Amino acid sequence: VYDGSWKEDSETTMRAIAPKGISAEFYTILLTLMFLETWVLMSIYELDLMSLLCFHGRGAFVYGEWWRIVTGALLHANILHILFNLMGLNDVLPAVVRLFGEWRAQIILWLAVVGGAVAAGLVDPDQPGVGISGGLFGLIGAYWAAWKTFSDISGNPAAAMQASRVGSMVIMNFALGLLIPQVSNAGHFGGLVMGWFLGKFWVLRLLGLRS
Repeated sequence: VYDGSWKEDSETTMRAIAPKGISAEFYTILLTLMFLETWVLMSIYELDLMSLLCFHGRGAFVYGEWWRIVTGALLHANILHILFNLMGLNDVLPAVVRLFGEWRAQIILWLAVVGGAVAAGLVDPDQPGVGISGGLFGLIGAYWAAWKTFSDISGNPAAAMQASRVGSMVIMNFALGLLIPQVSNAGHFGGLVMGWFLGKFWVLRLLGLRS
């Protein structure tokens, strides 16, 4: 039973001890190189790499082109698209690592990519898509779930305020997505839900409330 002994430092309470691993800087380099390489090859050799590598629900789940889930997340449509996602990753990923540890953060990111792909594929299986934003929403969902769960069981006002801030950010991002036709809100929602459940599960484990 939670006894309230960790109220003084809620983030330290939930932080997992883990070795350093893949950082946000790694994703900055990886996504940038993928973006540049794809567009250079398309320009020089006139290869239709986007059609081959982008996420496509029917291709991934009906025709067995499973690589599209990963390659679609690594590719981005344009400079603005990759900049927005890189800013988000550099802001959110380190915060999630501080709470859950490196390996859990990576699992959240990539399972959220899969969750976003499944949701996007179910809603519109013929709509191609690129970008790691489903994984990014998963990280946000896990972060939100962690602070909301800790707030609920501890009554910590700082945790409640942090959960409220993250919730407001999620609502704003979905509202923005409704204004931009190219945004896959289904993919964002699928990633968010996957991240939420993983975050809630692990924060309860880290607080010793689930064996």
